[in-house]
Amino acid sequence: MDVQEFVEIDQPHFNKNMANWVRANRHIMRAMSDYSRLIVMNGPTLRVNLNYFNPQYQYKFIDHNFEHYCEKFIDRLDEPISIYLRTNGFAGYEVTFIFLLNGKSYEKFITYKV
Repeated sequence: MDVQEFVEIDQPHFNKNMANWVRANRHIMRAMSDYSRLIVMNGPTLRVNLNYFNPQYQYKFIDHNFEHYCEKFIDRLDEPISIYLRTNGFAGYEVTFIFLLNGKSYEKFITYKV
């Protein structure tokens, strides 16, 4: 089966689902200023704005190896994204992750098949 077009996902529903995932993660929430805007889908792009983490968290966990942190975050999102896709009837999906932090960015294209 072909991967479905990105426009078929209800973006507000997906964003709310991701915000709920963030809110349920107590480790992330302790360091977060606005959990509802950390992960936002906009068309074929999934933006993860790491600037919403407080400076102490950024320094301790992200600054020293930005790309590694982004890769690990993508790994952590694999399960909630796959569950969302399966629950909403998607056999697969293509997304470009864009991570932002203090003028830096990291981009990675992922194809999900559920």
